[in-house]
Amino acid sequence: AYGLSAMQIRILMEIGENGNLTVGAIANNIMLAGTNISTMCKKLELLGFVKRTRDGQDERIVRIELTEMGMKVIRAIDQSFESKIKEALGEDPETSYKAISSAMELLNDLLNQLAEQKGEE
Repeated sequence: AYGLSAMQIRILMEIGENGNLTVGAIANNIMLAGTNISTMCKKLELLGFVKRTRDGQDERIVRIELTEMGMKVIRAIDQSFESKIKEALGEDPETSYKAISSAMELLNDLLNQLAEQKGEE
């Protein structure tokens, strides 16, 4: 609907969640190479979704922030996801949400236990 790829939306969402970020921070957070992020951010800037600025003390560092248009788009995407999730959860979304949340907590505990066991080896 917005002419954006899934990865471009992911970048916008990451910036929206964390505010003004460097290209390197975005790359680390979404686990992609910085050069790929830099290229995508240039395109997002041309489309008017983000603003890129060089750091005043170190010009190698590029900071990315959402423009007003970028903020509007991620709000619209958030609302769209939320309505689709509510629709998918059906008549009793609170019960479904609690079940999903409980399952996620169990999965998280299991993954933490596995990581601890791996560290002990």
